Amino acid sequence: TRSGAPGFEHHATLPSLRLAHGIATVLVGGLGGAESPARRDTEHVGADLALERGASEVPLQPSYEYALVVMDGAVSVEGEHVAPGRLAYLGAGRAHLGVVASERSRLLLLGGVPFPERLYMWWNLVARAREEIDEAYLDWEHDTGRFGRVPGRTERIEAPRPMWWPPRGGSDRRGGLLRS
Repeated sequence: TRSGAPGFEHHATLPSLRLAHGIATVLVGGLGGAESPARRDTEHVGADLALERGASEVPLQPSYEYALVVMDGAVSVEGEHVAPGRLAYLGAGRAHLGVVASERSRLLLLGGVPFPERLYMWWNLVARAREEIDEAYLDWEHDTGRFGRVPGRTERIEAPRPMWWPPRGGSDRRGGLLRS
């Protein structure tokens, strides 16, 4: 929730969908009739695809735009090889996606209703203006409570400094000098 209170959910089991040569576990949203119990504030989907060698067809929502990230293995989409760690932007208007795995592979499928405005992203921060990224980065760095805490975790992950920093004047908006 963009302006709401921070939160954390844990779901011990998630729904899955059998594919011709694998399983799609629905992390958030819905895919092929399988609906995740995870809260979502926009129309989107995230699914973990565990594929064996062979061709599989993944059902999609044509009004969503999609991207695919290969985490492990080797796959091709519409004849194009997608390397591990690379994002393949698939666009909108698809009712299904054909994926061919040449070995055991793991993929992350992400999709949702296209945003009407341009979005900015740095690390795990997403905003509608770069100034919002700056503010979120500072809130993370200064541990203002904006992002909450994951139960049982005491260590925070350090955020990488945005490439456009330091802002003019070399200090953050809270008056402190920025770390190198």
